[in-house]
Amino acid sequence: MQDLSKELFDLVNNEYEDFLTVGSTLKGGDDRIEEVRVGVLGFRREVESVKDAVKVRGSEVRDLVGQRRETRTQIALGRQLLVVDERLAELETRMHIRSRDDEHFDDDDEDEEDDVSEASDSNTQSAVVARLGAHIRLYLEVRQTISSMAEHPFLDTLETRLSNVRNILSMDLAAALKQARAPDKDRDSSATLLKVVELYRQLGEGKEAIRILKAS
Repeated sequence: MQDLSKELFDLVNNEYEDFLTVGSTLKGGDDRIEEVRVGVLGFRREVESVKDAVKVRGSEVRDLVGQRRETRTQIALGRQLLVVDERLAELETRMHIRSRDDEHFDDDDEDEEDDVSEASDSNTQSAVVARLGAHIRLYLEVRQTISSMAEHPFLDTLETRLSNVRNILSMDLAAALKQARAPDKDRDSSATLLKVVELYRQLGEGKEAIRILKAS
């Protein structure tokens, strides 16, 4: 019994010494914990720095994408403007409209002018009306293209040219209408007359055709 008591006493003492040893090994542990905490905070700051850099880079990328999109839009608009200008120039050439600043027209061009009011004898009235119809369709095509586009200062500069074209088309239609109503015309003049009236309607001047017919 004494041996058993002695063994228990020794066991308790040994465990107590081990407990004291553990306590001594933990001495200074706060410093170690502080080092770990500082390391974690440093890593955290690095992560935040990386996140901030990613945000800045993302903003730059979005700006670049927006600039590229805007550039593409401007390029597409520029191409549309060129198409409109080319089509209007084509119409002006077909109608032999001479600009004050255009040096390409000479006396030969004067001789080649084929306005309705001065059509040559080799051109039949129906051919003249057909040519007028082609001019009006091209004019309306240019107008429709412009109406589908966003506002642009260049389009404003075309208005004077377009107004000039429309005025000439109106005068040519009036001349064609009077020729179709001439008493010495053949029996096909009635069909031609209807075509001219239809061209007036396409141009949005149907009332003007009626006014001319009533006045003639």
